Amino acid sequence: MMETLLKKAYDLAVEFNDHGLVGDYDMWTPEWGNAVNNGDFAIEMGAAWLKGWMKDNAPDASEKFRVATLPKELAGNWGGSYIAIPKETKHEKEAYKFAKWLTSPDNQLKSFKSDAGLFPSSPEVFDMEDFKNIEDEFFGGQKTSQYFADAAKDINFVYKGSKYKPTQDEVLNALKNVREGADPDKEWKEAVKRMKKLQDR
Repeated sequence: MMETLLKKAYDLAVEFNDHGLVGDYDMWTPEWGNAVNNGDFAIEMGAAWLKGWMKDNAPDASEKFRVATLPKELAGNWGGSYIAIPKETKHEKEAYKFAKWLTSPDNQLKSFKSDAGLFPSSPEVFDMEDFKNIEDEFFGGQKTSQYFADAAKDINFVYKGSKYKPTQDEVLNALKNVREGADPDKEWKEAVKRMKKLQDR
């Protein structure tokens, strides 16, 4: 099941590449950053937190982009923040109270409205008027919060195991090779072999 879904996404990326819709940039490189800043491509796919990066690192892109949601079946999660209380602490009750206060809906709204733009994990925030009515000047006055909230509601729980990152890298490396002219089917088969070896370790 998972391999079938992954193959479907892989084939879609290959199709985009075949139609000349994939830029020749590796994310987080200076070349990619300059392309975002200059508005050199039509679409940049990313999570809600990417808008904070854009505001800090691509000021010339202001008002060149707008936010849109992916089709429902393609909605996904890309990272996030986690809070844990170490077992060794002598103040676990106080730490828990602090974590509860920190992640309260009101504080999540404040964090979202700050320069950091941290997207709230509490669905309760999505219905707050102060959240729904935020106009984002960087995106031409668009109320981006609603787009992110709608996408968040469509995301199902996904378990990412300890080998998630190296497995993901195999797919990304295969797609990079396809972008550079390699055969898509051969790259997929080789990537699957390597991914299965990773899982067997």
